[in-house]
Amino acid sequence: MRVVGVIGILLFFVGAHLLWQARGEILYWAVRFFWILRDEFIRRGGLEKEEARGSENARKTTRIAAAEFSVAPGRPFKLVVRPAKPRHWGALRLLGGFALMFLGPLLLLLDLVF
Repeated sequence: MRVVGVIGILLFFVGAHLLWQARGEILYWAVRFFWILRDEFIRRGGLEKEEARGSENARKTTRIAAAEFSVAPGRPFKLVVRPAKPRHWGALRLLGGFALMFLGPLLLLLDLVF
């Protein structure tokens, strides 16, 4: 094994570490995917209304709106905007982790073959 193989192994572990740091993003996108899948399943008539109602209540409690309407004296429906949270770079870690976990074994394979 030469230097390219060692670099491939290191890239694999760096990718795994980035994915570990982005595990919250992985869970977020997995939940989001299943919500979309469930909505599409209901839209096509595959799920009865009674079955869908129980999970709809749980879904409403987990959503957090970026802005909400509040009633103020003299100004009905005043738009209240919350300040932006600091960015955690979760999606970038997720994409970088997947890319490095793919690139690492590819470099190791190229080193072993050539």
